[in-house]
Amino acid sequence: MDPSNAPKSDPPLMWNLGAFFGHIVQAIRDDPEKFEKSGPQPIEVRRQVQEARHGEYLLRRTTIDEVMLSHEQSPHTAADTPNTATTGVPPTQE
Repeated sequence: MDPSNAPKSDPPLMWNLGAFFGHIVQAIRDDPEKFEKSGPQPIEVRRQVQEARHGEYLLRRTTIDEVMLSHEQSPHTAADTPNTATTGVPPTQE
């Protein structure tokens, strides 16, 4: 029988349990701030809350507008760029 045609076996249960708890221990030891700062950070531009009361129920709709900036782009260049929401005119491509 050719060993390359042999069915592949799954890892044993104890190996899976060790990997599971190993991931948990690694998550506890890691610094959470390392992961928070790794990607683009959102900047909240506007928050709008609408509420309506219908009998016993309160319906609330919250709309949050955010801007995601890459690390290379400064907040001043993004704020100086006009957008469609504030001017009503789409930005031009340069």
